[in-house]
Amino acid sequence: MINRTLRIVAWTVGLALLAGGSCPSPTTETPSGDPTTPGGIGQQQQTIGVIVTNRTLVVANDFTQNTATLTLTTFPSTAAANATWAAVLVETGDAITTTAGATGQLSADTGATITYTAPDNYAQDPGDDGRFELRFTATFDSQTTSITIFAQNRPSAAAGSSLVIDPASLVVGGNEGGTVTYRVTLASEPTAVVTVNILPDTTNGFITAAPAFLTFTSGNFNVQQTVTVTLVDDNFADGAHSATVAHTLVSDDPAFNNVLAPTVTVNIADNDDPCVNLDPPAPAALAESAGTSSTITANLVDSVTAADLRMRTPLSVHLGFTGTAEFGTDYFVSAGSITIPAGASSGTMTVTPIDDPYREADETVIVTINSAEGADICTPPQTRTVTITDDAGDLTPVISITPAEVVEGNPPSTTVAVFNVLLTAPSEQTVSVSFATSDLTATAGADYVAIPLTVLTFLPGQVKQTIDVTVNGDTVPENDEKFLVTLSAPTNATLAANAVGIGTILDDDALPTVTLSLLGSPFAETGGSATLTATASTLSDRDVIVDLDFLGSATFNTDYTVSAKRIVIPAGSLSASITITASADTCDEPDETIVVGISALVNATLGATVTQTATITDDDAPPTVTLAPAPTSPIGESGAPTSTLVTATLSAASCQDVLVNLGFTGTADLNRDYSASASQIVIPAGSVSGTITLASVNDNETEGPETATVTIA
Repeated sequence: MINRTLRIVAWTVGLALLAGGSCPSPTTETPSGDPTTPGGIGQQQQTIGVIVTNRTLVVANDFTQNTATLTLTTFPSTAAANATWAAVLVETGDAITTTAGATGQLSADTGATITYTAPDNYAQDPGDDGRFELRFTATFDSQTTSITIFAQNRPSAAAGSSLVIDPASLVVGGNEGGTVTYRVTLASEPTAVVTVNILPDTTNGFITAAPAFLTFTSGNFNVQQTVTVTLVDDNFADGAHSATVAHTLVSDDPAFNNVLAPTVTVNIADNDDPCVNLDPPAPAALAESAGTSSTITANLVDSVTAADLRMRTPLSVHLGFTGTAEFGTDYFVSAGSITIPAGASSGTMTVTPIDDPYREADETVIVTINSAEGADICTPPQTRTVTITDDAGDLTPVISITPAEVVEGNPPSTTVAVFNVLLTAPSEQTVSVSFATSDLTATAGADYVAIPLTVLTFLPGQVKQTIDVTVNGDTVPENDEKFLVTLSAPTNATLAANAVGIGTILDDDALPTVTLSLLGSPFAETGGSATLTATASTLSDRDVIVDLDFLGSATFNTDYTVSAKRIVIPAGSLSASITITASADTCDEPDETIVVGISALVNATLGATVTQTATITDDDAPPTVTLAPAPTSPIGESGAPTSTLVTATLSAASCQDVLVNLGFTGTADLNRDYSASASQIVIPAGSVSGTITLASVNDNETEGPETATVTIA
């Protein structure tokens, strides 16, 4: 009789998927020890047996690389017809692929062979240790036994390394405040204990790691040990950052002592969301004369939790300043930005009022964050207001008016002269003042549009208003013209000492050109005259002044006189003249000229004709000339006297040199018997006579008396 009670002995065998691994041959012996204790990853292969009374179903295992082969046989073979088997990949619930299908009937003679190939590049789920659970089920005479094998999908060691680290990428990552893990085995079996020191980067305190070291022996060298890295939750706003975990190996086995070990990079997602905000100013209000400052504090906080954060480098917070107070007049600041130092969560700047003596409303300085380098601006953006209170004893504002200048332009266009009316300080009350225009050199209606008495109003806080006066254009050259805007009757203010604004209309018309003309030339020296006229090209509202110079052969105040050396063309006229009058004399002279030119112009420019020449004609008869020898005539060749004078005498003095050309005749030959000092007698202007000398020539010849006759040629 056959006892069909089934005893199950099931072990868990570690299926270490190692490249190039080898295993012992299958055995059929029944294993010893506790059959319910897993062998663990990296355990040596063992025979798994299912023992049935009088019959035995043996499951033997064998594998190379990442393939596991299990052979099922029955003893005695007569029971094979009643034995079946099946296998399943429990990790995913999918049936594994075998050489005989997922399930099958055991053969009486050969049994059945199951082959399992681990998947490549197994993608781990979060928290997964990468193991597969393979469950093989054998059924014999309606009784079932199961065998479970765990397979570890594990990378090979990096080239040149004695460590195998999972993941093979050597990169892990997680969120700040959490933990990540990686697994370590040795690449080969050591001959001595190997200590792997775990060395996290402590530069910035980003991570810690545990345990501090791992210990491997020949019995567990291929059993994965886990390193847990804690991603430190700090209050530094680091953004995405990383740290590393280094490894050193210490062993009496030279193959593992101080050898190359991979470094694991830990990528950390920061859980801080930094932004900057501003604290309320301290104090929020202060008197302008207090001599103290209000402090503005910028804080780096988490936008979600509002907890204080820090930066590892300085953070610049750039500020904007608005409000009713004016920078440089009402207040100054210690800086235009706030620097939060490295390692700090806040920084400050100050707003300091400037005291003034003027009556004014309380003023505000509104501080905002324009930008921050390395952090966002907290939402909603904050504005902080510092109030500067006015001193009760400040002065009443004073009203003043500025002058105005404007170019007149040409008709029909007009221009506007703008007068600024100013308060020395803003007032909390409405301020008003009256004004009106009046003539100075400009004429209302012609040159500008008059404004009757009008009230100008300043609302509280206003310090500037304008008065616009319309100026009419024209095309007449003229002097710059002026008019007045006079302030009067102020309320809630006082007038400046000179509360009158002067408006200047600048002429922009081209200057006229000036030419000279002459009438009445030539003219006689006795009672004669000529008229010199200066003519402007266009009318002008200004006097045109023409300064003259007088050149030529005639002598001023001797030969002629003038009514003036300057011609003035009055405003509104086109021309003016002077008279040139000859001075009579009794002296014979040639006609004389007077060259008149322009030496200077005022309110005009030179025209085409700027010189004129006047001629004075002489009306005096020329004098008569007589010749007479000197008393020494006759003269001898060798005896004294040997020379004599010939004199030319005028009937009256002349105003010009008189030239008397001489002729020489007679029995004596000129230059043989005698010589003459000149062939011409010159009677200088103003003189009545002139002479030449005749001298005898001693020729050593015997001859009678000779005569030399001198005549006017």
